[in-house]
Amino acid sequence: MLAKRYRLRHRTAFAKALTQQPMARHRLLVCLPVPLTGQAPPLSPPPIGFVISRKVHKSAVVRNRLKRQLREWCRRVGYPTLAASGVTFAQAGWVVVVRKLAVGQPYSALSSALAGALGKVTGVSFPKASTVPKSVVAGGLV
Repeated sequence: MLAKRYRLRHRTAFAKALTQQPMARHRLLVCLPVPLTGQAPPLSPPPIGFVISRKVHKSAVVRNRLKRQLREWCRRVGYPTLAASGVTFAQAGWVVVVRKLAVGQPYSALSSALAGALGKVTGVSFPKASTVPKSVVAGGLV
């Protein structure tokens, strides 16, 4: 599970991000910045949140499965790579809006889409997800 400090959890952060211009677009998802507020310095790396509306799929099971797969990629690949890169960030976090085409895509396609979007935003190159993590398979996420 992705640690709480790496997850956006407040409605106001999501609302602020949804008013911003997209930083990176992909056919499966869109990456939006969460603007900095004057209250606290940004975390390094900043937290990430996922938005999957009912328009994507009416079943909550499918939407939650997509979120779990994306969080798993962030936990295993995304945040360790960002932390090792030493990049400083100009935003308080990211919101990833998942599109309808993401439903039914394999883990490798979702992970490469998220890696491409975050790579475009941060300038960090992420390793390719060659295999599906055992925890994703064991949890019935694939």
